[in-house]
Amino acid sequence: MKIHAYILCHNEEDILDSVLQHYLTFCSIVFVVNNDSTDKSTEIAKRYNKVKIINFSTEDGFDDLKNKWAKESFYKQYSKSDGLCFIGEEADYIITVDADELICSKDIVGTLSLYKEQGVTVPKVVGYQMVSDSYNVGDDLIRNVSNGVRDENFDKPVIFSCDFEQHFSPGCHPKGKGFNEMKAQENFKTSSTACLFLLHFKHIGKRSFIKNNENLERLSERNLERGHGRHYFNYQDAGKAQNKIDKLLSKSEKVLNGNGDLLIPELSENSWNLKAGFGKKGKTKELDEKEVNSLRDAALAAEKLGDVVLASELMGKALSYRPQGPLINKKVKLYENSLKNKKLSSHLLRTEKLVFIITYQRSGSTLLQNILNSHRGVDLKGENGNAFLGLWKTYTGLCHARKNTLRGDVTEKDWPFYGAENLKPEAFWSQSSLRLLREVLCLRGLEPVMSCRGFKEVKYIEFGDELIAFLNKINETFENVKFLFNFRNIEDVTNSAWNKKKDKERLTKQLQNFEKEALRFVEESKNSMVVRYDDYVRNPGNLLDVFAFLEVEPDSKTIRACLDKKLVHGKKKYYS
Repeated sequence: MKIHAYILCHNEEDILDSVLQHYLTFCSIVFVVNNDSTDKSTEIAKRYNKVKIINFSTEDGFDDLKNKWAKESFYKQYSKSDGLCFIGEEADYIITVDADELICSKDIVGTLSLYKEQGVTVPKVVGYQMVSDSYNVGDDLIRNVSNGVRDENFDKPVIFSCDFEQHFSPGCHPKGKGFNEMKAQENFKTSSTACLFLLHFKHIGKRSFIKNNENLERLSERNLERGHGRHYFNYQDAGKAQNKIDKLLSKSEKVLNGNGDLLIPELSENSWNLKAGFGKKGKTKELDEKEVNSLRDAALAAEKLGDVVLASELMGKALSYRPQGPLINKKVKLYENSLKNKKLSSHLLRTEKLVFIITYQRSGSTLLQNILNSHRGVDLKGENGNAFLGLWKTYTGLCHARKNTLRGDVTEKDWPFYGAENLKPEAFWSQSSLRLLREVLCLRGLEPVMSCRGFKEVKYIEFGDELIAFLNKINETFENVKFLFNFRNIEDVTNSAWNKKKDKERLTKQLQNFEKEALRFVEESKNSMVVRYDDYVRNPGNLLDVFAFLEVEPDSKTIRACLDKKLVHGKKKYYS
């Protein structure tokens, strides 16, 4: 029985040794999915021969949807024989958890071996919130924290057959769209008993308060917008965190003995079947006082981060539940007055993410475009003759003309800038850039909303030293923009047949300057990244960062088929 565990980890040095030792008692390989850790977590992981590290960055902070992508995707690439990063051993079952979640059973290998014979693809899991007044760094979790409280919200379907196409809802909780998609699959089969337990070690001593505030501080803008992680606002001070521990302790039972053995019996059912319609969307409920406070506090946090749009949306929701709240009313009016330059929604372009592939000629960008377009939910158009350069020059020209009358002058007919005081370059840009994008993306009506729409262009080098200003303007104008810079070995580019008539020295300098400016932009921007043609052609596994960045699930067979396919440019055939 080959069991692979994937453990999502951000700064877990205080418990990681204990967690890894637990999983290595029954897993042949453990993957630590390192999510931007800055402590000694990776050093600890490297001590174990059977532990592999996958670096997974979410630069915008704690993002449940990106974590969901990681838990649905990495096992297909590392634990399946056709994966892009296959490690040489195919798993029978996958476990994918957060670092403070331990899967326990009286005989997990024997249980999963029996389930495999029975064709069980997603065994039932029983969740418990573990609780303790104290926890010392380095303590063995299952031998030092013995009490817990049954929590159906942690009956997470985090154990599944490697051949199963797993779907999760945010947080992997047993409810919502992802959970229902999982149950609807043709090969979904669960166990007749529930003897696998997920023990969540969150409310243990001072760690509870420390990790709560660390996660609160890391909450991404998207999490705040969607209400994911809202519960962290409830335990911002040590007193409230301790009150939660006291409340759980008063209801707790002995789950483990001093040797870490389970004391609780297996169940015939878990929450997946006990609740009719569990996981399905029901009527909107009224929010209680604590939940309205969480919305209000999330809005204030968004304001602190400088996101007035998000703050306005969240505070507006709070207002609908508490219309008489003086602070809420005051803030709603303040945000309304501030929102004069709201970004254009990406949904106006029928997409969740607006993608710009920014590159130069003979960079291999057509191959990248083909690979991405071959995946569900992606539609990236080809080159458009650098249409945005003309719009940009028009916009900057209008800004220059308008600048000449900023003192409030009313121009006369014989003035060189007569009428310029009435120019509205920002309104022109907003309307024209939206119209141009709709044309470039070939949007004619109400096309379906895609995960990613966008286009690639190979002539951005023509922007010269205005490229960064242009990209910043796109960022200011549209929501959910993703910039993907595609680079290739410059010598190979300058030596290509396409460029043989060009001045090689001059072209080399242009490309070097272009890449230098692009890298400077990427360093200062959270919504951009560089992909290198030479890297992913040599090792397709290097594309995983691109798919994680776009939140698109990669298909290894499709990617390999694209890499093997001869590309066509016009009437001629070239290898990209």
